[in-house]
Amino acid sequence: MEALALHLGLLGVDFTVTEPTELVDHVRMLADRYQRATEPSPQDAQAGSASRVEEHVQGGA
Repeated sequence: MEALALHLGLLGVDFTVTEPTELVDHVRMLADRYQRATEPSPQDAQAGSASRVEEHVQGGA
């Protein structure tokens, strides 16, 4: 089932999985993993804020 969940994601189209329950669980697990992979770390968020402040100060001078 895990391989099927992976292959569905590779199709490049939106899809909905309603059954079997095991496949739904695998797709949700992958969705959670990809979501975590794209969340900025606290360090990235702080660095981004500092960069925006620097750009604003330099641009306003």
